[in-house]
Amino acid sequence: MPSPRIDTSKPHPARVYDWLLGGKDNYPVDQEVAEKLPAQARADAARNRAFMHRACA
Repeated sequence: MPSPRIDTSKPHPARVYDWLLGGKDNYPVDQEVAEKLPAQARADAARNRAFMHRACA
């Protein structure tokens, strides 16, 4: 069974989240969407990630 192809022409929420966190696994289309979000989105993504770390510890 062939592996599914990644469509880099459409944004994906996980890659937008990655970009907000300063990650490297995203594409320009994801960055374009992320930059249209309110400035608070980066801080909210970081708070969400910190909560996930606390909840899983």
